[in-house]
Amino acid sequence: MVLAKAFILAAVMIGATIPWTPAEPPAKTAEPAPPAGPQKPIKEYDEREAAFAPAQPCKEDSLVLPLAKVKASEQPQKVPAGQRPQFSVMAPPSAVAWAVTPWRAEHEEFLARWGKAASDDEKLRLADWCMASHLALCAEFIWRDLLCIYWDNFSTAAGQKALAAWAAAQHGSPYTFDLPVRGEWYVEKDAKGLFRRKPGTYFAHNLIVMRGGREFTGTGNDAANFFAWGQPIYSVADGVVTTVEDGNYDPRVGESVGPNNLNFVIVDCGGGVWAYYGHIKKGSATVKPRENVQRGQVIAQVGNAGGSGRPHLHFILMDGDYFSIPGRYRFEESTGRAPVLRDSADLREETFIRPAPEPRARPGPPAARSTGEGLPRR
Repeated sequence: MVLAKAFILAAVMIGATIPWTPAEPPAKTAEPAPPAGPQKPIKEYDEREAAFAPAQPCKEDSLVLPLAKVKASEQPQKVPAGQRPQFSVMAPPSAVAWAVTPWRAEHEEFLARWGKAASDDEKLRLADWCMASHLALCAEFIWRDLLCIYWDNFSTAAGQKALAAWAAAQHGSPYTFDLPVRGEWYVEKDAKGLFRRKPGTYFAHNLIVMRGGREFTGTGNDAANFFAWGQPIYSVADGVVTTVEDGNYDPRVGESVGPNNLNFVIVDCGGGVWAYYGHIKKGSATVKPRENVQRGQVIAQVGNAGGSGRPHLHFILMDGDYFSIPGRYRFEESTGRAPVLRDSADLREETFIRPAPEPRARPGPPAARSTGEGLPRR
């Protein structure tokens, strides 16, 4: 599991910087073909990347905090006004930086204390000091550091405290995205609280298809009898594919398999937001790593791979650390009554959802009243 996660994190860091080369080599010609260049940037993705605060010159003296995954090579840094952060890792800023905040005198003491904090208790005490000093981002930076350390084991007291404090500080994606599905779907309730045990899935959603109060036809022993099985999955935004795994088999319904049997697609949406589509059907991915995708493009099909129990889509919005974040979507929601339009809102459990109609164009100015000249007589 640790190796798998390390591989995925590495793929995220380099995914948006290496041009995709097709698997099939070009036909032989008299002259050697030129090397493949990067694809044309996607407008919305490019806009989100450009708007990412650490990618821009700082308007004032600022503190830039790196992602927890690059802590070994990057540390919090003060950046003078008019300059950009300087990172040693060759990657887009959104794959290295996490947040930027205007510089305050208290940040000097935070940096000094952070350099000395070694144990879990020292880091937690420093986080408490940050909160008392109104340095909320610095406190969250410390909690994220602890959560990365205990990614596979949150049973420790430090892990539990950091998880609870981090979760309470989340405010959601800065962008509004499409739904990853079409038609009517049901947001399943996490009755056992499985998602809330780890930062990577804390704000995840399981999406299923319900018809007449049922998920399947017949007895439900066959995955193909589930209404969600094989349904297309759509990219919620323009972006760059970082990771694709669709070679694992889809187990029988209810079969217990390990997490390494999981099939998934990850897309860098730009601006520090990634989209994760889990439990995709074996061989159904229609995209490859380092390939540009557009909002609304089909990227895979719903399957049952990876200990899912039965076919459904496990969807997460994440930041560069693979920490889940609350989402913002434009959709219609229903709890059994007439659907209600929800814009820039997260999905709620035990509700039916479907994509909202495209916003209508505003009417133009009224046309000048006709005088009737030139019109045929009745």
